[in-house]
Amino acid sequence: FPSHDIWSSPLSGYSVEQVDFSSVSVTSFVEDIPQIDGLDANDPYLGGRTVNMVVSVYGSSYADFWDKMNELNYALQARPTYSTGTALPFDAMRKLSFTQPTASGNYSLYMNVRPVALPRFVTEKSSAAGVAPKGYAVTVNVSLFAEDPYKYFATERTFSVTGSGTLSVINDGKTVAWPTVAFSWSGSSTVTPFTLTLGSDTVTFAKAGGFGTTTFTADFKNCTTNPTASINNATAYEFFSFPPGTNSLTVTTGSGVTTTVTIREALL
Repeated sequence: FPSHDIWSSPLSGYSVEQVDFSSVSVTSFVEDIPQIDGLDANDPYLGGRTVNMVVSVYGSSYADFWDKMNELNYALQARPTYSTGTALPFDAMRKLSFTQPTASGNYSLYMNVRPVALPRFVTEKSSAAGVAPKGYAVTVNVSLFAEDPYKYFATERTFSVTGSGTLSVINDGKTVAWPTVAFSWSGSSTVTPFTLTLGSDTVTFAKAGGFGTTTFTADFKNCTTNPTASINNATAYEFFSFPPGTNSLTVTTGSGVTTTVTIREALL
């Protein structure tokens, strides 16, 4: 039989050898307890997620190897411009896309990440200066930081109802999903308030004199609206989210208003 060196071509590209994305810290509000020893800790939250990867970089030739290294460094520079297509249009974040298997299939997921350092590697005579017929390779350490701990589903889900009624919003993720809610109607103006109720949480949007448009959007995660409207029965910390499972959302609007709820499910 022919030897491996005869029938196998040198590799060219990247191979993820190891990933550690289990490091997520808990942040809480902490203050001293008056007159006694100890601390009073309240409101715990999950912080960002640290992602450490070990990547093998292969080149079919010495030049190809360094081309691959240059491309990896380029993709993981600290703050690329959005015009390059490598960064999201906020905070130089990039999508780290991957799949995660389940008993019923695969999750298509992503995290919003940014590099915390350029890839770290050591070139050795036995690897990066290797033998031309066998190609060239090196092991690289890649360190990333995700802005939040969530692994988001690649595809959003939408639910809609026209007029007042009850809307079933299904969250198949394993953590809460923050909605974006859009209201649309015919005509140039409406003074009808839009009210959404989930359990004991109620949020009402209104605008004196009417909205002056045919659409109105509320981002529940960032607590923003477009156009700006008054928000009743809620503060900036009380915009609700949908827990995992089937949620019954009560919608109160005018008869010709269509309410569309969009969520992006996530895992921890």
